[in-house]
Amino acid sequence: MAKNEYICFNQSYRIIQSTYFKQLNMNSKQEYIRLLSDFKTQRGLVYGITRIGIFGSVARGEQTEKSDVDIYYEGNPLSLFKIMTLKNELENRLNCTVDIVRLREKMNQVLKKRIQTEGIYV
Repeated sequence: MAKNEYICFNQSYRIIQSTYFKQLNMNSKQEYIRLLSDFKTQRGLVYGITRIGIFGSVARGEQTEKSDVDIYYEGNPLSLFKIMTLKNELENRLNCTVDIVRLREKMNQVLKKRIQTEGIYV
C-alpha cells in the first residue's frame, strides 16, 4: 500500500486504481476520454469527424490489459486508406489497439444499438 493511502477511502481507491492502470500500461476511462477529446480538437477536421466517442469494455469500465478501445465517430465516409491512417494515429495517441466504426443510419443494427446504449461522446 502507498504511504498516503490512509487519508480516506476515495483517495486510497484512486491511488490503487492509478497504480493498477500504470502497472498494466493502461489508461482509465477518463484518460481515454481526455485523449480522444484532444484528438478531436486537434485532428477532427482533417478526417471530417463531427462527433466521436467510446463504447465497449472501456466505456463500461470493464477493460483488462488485453482490451482494445472501441471508438465510433460521426462524419464523412472515409476511404480505406484514411481509415487505416486514422486508426494508426489513434493507436499512437491512446497507446493501445483501437477498433473504429462510423456511426450511420444504415449499419449493423446490433452494433448500432450497443453504441447508442453504452457509448460516451467526448
